[in-house]
Amino acid sequence: MSLQLRHYIDRVFERYDWDKSGTLNPEELANFMTVYYESVGDPTKVTPEVARWYMEAIDLDRDGKISKQELFEAFKFLAPQELSAVVE
Repeated sequence: MSLQLRHYIDRVFERYDWDKSGTLNPEELANFMTVYYESVGDPTKVTPEVARWYMEAIDLDRDGKISKQELFEAFKFLAPQELSAVVE
């Protein structure tokens, strides 16, 4: 499962890391989370301000950005099909 999830995380970064920094900033995370919610049938639109709230929980090293490892830790308990819709 973790290898499959790492593949999905790589795809998330390919699609949502617009500035190719290797991390997700609040705007990039907001876009990703909005698409994620839409993929599970929730019309919630995540703003950068709300994304900052998510970052409080996900940003383990408190650098203000989300790394692949931090996103992996946040999503490792989801079923693969729950994440696949946001990278297709």
